[in-house]
Amino acid sequence: MNSLNFLATEQGFAQTFYEYEDEYISETEDPNRSSHSETSDPSPVTDIGLDSHYNVESESETFGFPNWSAGNLDSLTRKVTAVLTFMNGINITPFEWLDAFSWGTAECSSNPDIKAARTAFMHNPSLLAMLRRWWRPPRVRSSKPPPTAAQDALITLFREHVIKDIMDKELEALEPWFRGDSDLALGEQSLQTFKLHPLIVQVKEIAPTLSMCLDHLSRSARQRAENSHKSSDIPILIIISILSYSRSHARNRLQKLFAIYFKFHGTTAKAQDMLHALGLTMSHKWTCNAVGDLSQHAIKNMLLEITKFPYFLSEDNAIIPSRVFSQTLDNQGSLGNSTAATIYINKKATPLSADANERLRLQRANGILNPIGAADILQLGLASGAKLFPFYVYQVLQVLIRVPEFEFESYSRRRHRIFTPPTPIHQLPHGKDHITQQFLLGTVPFPEASFEDHLKLIREWSKQLGTDSAEERRKTATSRVMVWCGDQLTVDRLRGLFRYRSGDSNSYERLDWMVLSFGWFHLMMAFANSLYKQYLGTAKGQGLKKAINLLRRKGLANISTQGIFHQTLDDLLHHVAEAHLRVDWLRVAKAQSFADLRNKSPEELLDLAKKLIEQCASSTALSSMDSRVEYQDEAQRSTIQFNRDMLSYLSLGTAIRTGDVGVMETMIPNLIFRFSGGGSKRYTLEMLEALQQLQKELPLDVATFLKENCWLVNFSGKPDGFLPVDRAQEHNIKDIKVTHRPEGPSIDWKYLQKLHPAIPVIRSISDLIEEEFSLLARGKSHSSPSVERDIQELQNTIIESTYHEYKKGRKLDKGNKVKDYVMDGIQNIIHKPGPLANWKDNRTFDRSFKECWENEGEISD
Repeated sequence: MNSLNFLATEQGFAQTFYEYEDEYISETEDPNRSSHSETSDPSPVTDIGLDSHYNVESESETFGFPNWSAGNLDSLTRKVTAVLTFMNGINITPFEWLDAFSWGTAECSSNPDIKAARTAFMHNPSLLAMLRRWWRPPRVRSSKPPPTAAQDALITLFREHVIKDIMDKELEALEPWFRGDSDLALGEQSLQTFKLHPLIVQVKEIAPTLSMCLDHLSRSARQRAENSHKSSDIPILIIISILSYSRSHARNRLQKLFAIYFKFHGTTAKAQDMLHALGLTMSHKWTCNAVGDLSQHAIKNMLLEITKFPYFLSEDNAIIPSRVFSQTLDNQGSLGNSTAATIYINKKATPLSADANERLRLQRANGILNPIGAADILQLGLASGAKLFPFYVYQVLQVLIRVPEFEFESYSRRRHRIFTPPTPIHQLPHGKDHITQQFLLGTVPFPEASFEDHLKLIREWSKQLGTDSAEERRKTATSRVMVWCGDQLTVDRLRGLFRYRSGDSNSYERLDWMVLSFGWFHLMMAFANSLYKQYLGTAKGQGLKKAINLLRRKGLANISTQGIFHQTLDDLLHHVAEAHLRVDWLRVAKAQSFADLRNKSPEELLDLAKKLIEQCASSTALSSMDSRVEYQDEAQRSTIQFNRDMLSYLSLGTAIRTGDVGVMETMIPNLIFRFSGGGSKRYTLEMLEALQQLQKELPLDVATFLKENCWLVNFSGKPDGFLPVDRAQEHNIKDIKVTHRPEGPSIDWKYLQKLHPAIPVIRSISDLIEEEFSLLARGKSHSSPSVERDIQELQNTIIESTYHEYKKGRKLDKGNKVKDYVMDGIQNIIHKPGPLANWKDNRTFDRSFKECWENEGEISD
């Protein structure tokens, strides 16, 4: 068989591939090179025919392949040996032929017959299998090392062309995906577009060769076989990002995010520069500069947003100690008493009308002269009982659901409507569209203790909001309504300032544009402290003191506003209430165990819950017991009263968490009674002011705006993701003082004021990194320890005490007697008009309506 016959068999391919084959181009071609070397040595095989024996010293016998001997040659082998014999006869080696065939010379490249055959050869589906055999020939039975075949040549080819060409092109194709923003802003849109999984998918699609090579290197064959769940996607992405970043520092999309994350998670400057040297992050200098850019971007964004959407402000004091590393008379550390503020925006909030400011001034001036009276408070308190009763029933049913013995998950009618929350009185919307946006203002180095301090703060916040010019002040005075939130002390100081400046020359200086709002988080703390004071008792009784000792709860010896006192007390109150209500469930149902209640229908359970409240947790039950003093059981009465008060506490906490501001508003009269009866003068006045605002002084739309937007915020959009504004402010102060507190000798108030507006963006970056890299399980949420044992211990102790069983005429010793703060508060409102009258006298005053702007300037001191 000669070469012309072979080419003739491939003639059909020529017409197909002629026009598609590229013209021959060779950068290293020798113009004097002939179609085969004239001086090349002859083939080492002098004559290969059917009767000759091929020397197979270098290729030992191969499994599955016949010997190249004259007596055992198949048809294909005969053809191959015939071709080799022919090639030897015309003085050309197999390599020379293959070299010329593979675009070796210009003539061979352009020859149509060779061109057609070459095209068919290159497109043969078996070409890859042949190259694999070149790389690794089949194993042979021999003591000699396996032949290397073309391994060295293929490695060189891969190194010089695959790595240099294919991977180079793939890395360059990834450039748009790793390029960072042109500025340092890292704005909201930039953060929202960063998703780890889509980026990994794009990298695999755009750079398959590079991804495949790195994936193979990242796992051994054993790992791929035995540990199939392990993924190397993230390490590969990081490696590729480092390679891309080393080509151009503009490809810094991941490096920017990592730089911000590591800086504000305890990484030192030297450590960050080390990470930068490794290509993981931007440099420490860039990161420090980025803080200023992030802050400026946040401020610009805030100034833009407040022109489009309604907003309000909260403030609170923040004690930030400053450190010095070399003390001199001019360089001393101090305990910085400062104030931090936050702007909140709900883009779905309904804006107030243009005349809201004028209507507010008129109605508030009239309301000040007509304060709410005792009859109004009592009537609202009486009406609140029916409104709140379904929420109390829900709390009682929740206690039953949480009992392990009841096995609610397998209860046949667990989806009945009675186990769902009752219809809200005034529910706030939730979802992604209703997420609250917040912007931190720059912290200022002076407190909020006096009227003068608050005047400075008003000027400072106005300056940062861009509303301090003469024109903007006049707009604020005549056409804006600004809600100002804070804890009880902050609001009380501002209220005093509002009263003190009632006769000033214009509406801006009189603060007519300001609406004050107290914080519900601090109110819940005051509520819990009131319950602690009321039900503490002694270690020998059945009050909170007994529970504290029994459960070994530390840190509850005295009321405190520091540390985790409130959280510990809140947990204790929940656990004690749960134990008491469990005991009453069994008593009312006349059951030996909660398993017996599984046979009850939902309607029967609902009736039992209502019966429990009426008999064991209501003012009606207390009045019935008080009707005949000689029959009164003081021990049982204390448990009924505790249950009643705890249902109010639990329902208010649930309403705050789920955003039912209707329940919160309905609770205000009862809170007045509680704080008045418990001797908490500050919160009694605060609740009176809140009720006065809603009932007398605020126009309906302003009152609605206050309740719907300024009592609670929601940063997650979840149905149970609401929290009081003052608690959100406390979280920001924690970030300022602890989480994102800068360290080092050059930290001053100027730097802090630059840093703090950037904290929300820094927090967003941290949350993004931790979510995308699945780090949320560490540090962000903690599994609650099982409280069932604690509740069961309390339940057994309560049963042993027989406090829930009626005993005629049973008395408690002085240390364990319990006052009824709610009833005492009602009596104070009715029969002791002094406190209420004093409140009316202190807040009843005339307000000026004059508008004199001749000496217009900042608020005068």
